[in-house]
Amino acid sequence: HGTLRPVTHLLRNKIIILGCKGLENTTADTPAQIVRTLCNMPDMPIVTLAGASFAREIIAGVPTNLVVASEHIPARRQACLL
Repeated sequence: HGTLRPVTHLLRNKIIILGCKGLENTTADTPAQIVRTLCNMPDMPIVTLAGASFAREIIAGVPTNLVVASEHIPARRQACLL
């Protein structure tokens, strides 16, 4: 829990992009919910990337598809442009 709190001030007005998905075992929270809770920033714009991609294929320039998901529409749109 203590790893994000010292840098929370650096995350303000930033879009956080997560490359992980799943649910926490005991609370069933998503990674986005966990980060928001740890940073005490319930409105933090978080985007999650998911898809069937492998790092070695991306590095090799092989075409792939990723899903960009977020409840925060402006953050989702901006992440699509990266």
